[in-house]
Amino acid sequence: MQPKSFFISIPVLLIWILLYSLQAEAQTANSFFHKGKQLTYKKDYQNALSAFNQALAKDPNHIKALYERGVLRLYYLDQSELALADLQLVYQKEPDFSKIMYYNLANAQNNLGWNEIAIENFNKSLEHLPKFVCAANNRGMCKSKLGKYEEALIDFDVALKKDSKEHKKNIFINRANVFANLGQWENAKKDYESSLAIDPFNQHVFINRASWEIKRLEFGSAMNDLSIALNLEEKIKDNSRADHFNQRGFLYFLSGNIQKAIVDDDSMQISKEKDYQILFNYRAFASSILQNQNKDFTCIVWDDFVGNTNNLYQATINRKNKIPKMLGGILYSKEYQAKMEPNLLVDGSPVSCKWKKSAIQQQQGFTVIPMESDFFPLKGKHSYQLQLGSTVSQIVFINQETN
Repeated sequence: MQPKSFFISIPVLLIWILLYSLQAEAQTANSFFHKGKQLTYKKDYQNALSAFNQALAKDPNHIKALYERGVLRLYYLDQSELALADLQLVYQKEPDFSKIMYYNLANAQNNLGWNEIAIENFNKSLEHLPKFVCAANNRGMCKSKLGKYEEALIDFDVALKKDSKEHKKNIFINRANVFANLGQWENAKKDYESSLAIDPFNQHVFINRASWEIKRLEFGSAMNDLSIALNLEEKIKDNSRADHFNQRGFLYFLSGNIQKAIVDDDSMQISKEKDYQILFNYRAFASSILQNQNKDFTCIVWDDFVGNTNNLYQATINRKNKIPKMLGGILYSKEYQAKMEPNLLVDGSPVSCKWKKSAIQQQQGFTVIPMESDFFPLKGKHSYQLQLGSTVSQIVFINQETN
């Protein structure tokens, strides 16, 4: 007689095979996960990403691999949208997976410009971890972007009281930028110096301070800070930032040192990054001056209203939303007279507008006048020029599509 156990041995065997297979699959996913962690530690980020992808292909519910891939994308691969998707999925599956989950979510949202939502998650991060003051610093940065400068100062004050010395050198820079936005330039300068006291070779101090010095028309100080920043960058890495060469070249150009301006433009082109956008296209003017030995060009507009795209020569700006700022900028002239009034040309024709001028200054033979009109850019594609006397600035094109 056959033993009865014979009739259940096959399904038991199948179950055992299935369980073994699932265990083997999980082990394979784990092996890829640990490989990804090791590669991240070695700073081999692309291969680390590949390893995490393989782990998730084997096991889509591998929470650790999903979380580490999100962190990798956020902090090392500049893939904030994909990072946010990974981290949100982790949060949906296991809300308590990580103590700094809210912090990571907020940083991804901050990178994407979702400042209000980011602030909410930084708030939650500080509720769970009150001593995690990195969240206070980053929340302050979000508030600063929203123009909530007084609130930002409170966050930076908290971070400076509790954070590490290594972090403080950058928090001082953040607070200095807020002070500068509030017009408290002396406080801003003190914070820049406090950062340098911690790290005398922190190039970010010189870069940030130079940007404000340019806005304040303190060109000599800006030139000095940009030169120091470029010298530090060249020691740190082979390719210096193109925009810093471009800014310094522009200052050389304004000061009349045309040859050095062109040298910096050459350096900018060599170190130019793939997605780099020129801030000041002074090369055509500088070359023309050297060829014609004529330094008496008149009006140039620094087109403030288009944000960070400040071109002296030509720009094509695309905006989906209405530009909220009136046309304006900074006029540089070697022939300015007190009674002269600039004219705004739209598509080559003069338009009626009023100008609000700030304090007129003299810089290296130029009359420098920050000013703003009462004219908003028009819907659709139009060209804008500034006329002063018989001289007309180069064309700036704006293609503005309002919703």
